[in-house]
Amino acid sequence: MESTVNQYSFVVIGLLVAALVYFLVWNILGIKAATIALILTCILLVGFKVFLSTAASNDITTEEFNNSLLNGKPALVVLYSDF
Repeated sequence: MESTVNQYSFVVIGLLVAALVYFLVWNILGIKAATIALILTCILLVGFKVFLSTAASNDITTEEFNNSLLNGKPALVVLYSDF
């Protein structure tokens, strides 16, 4: 599930939402209101990204990794690539 909704999906969905808001407001209220709505939508999307993303890093050194594998307890290794 984590690989389905990643940071690139957020960007694509954010661009689609911004475009949809812009064109809907443009058709209803005009171009000035649409520009303001687009700016507010972009600010909200950036705010969601900043406040809802975690800054925690679970990276460990090679020595810590080796120690966790050699301590005799079962270990679950999860490899993640952000490409």
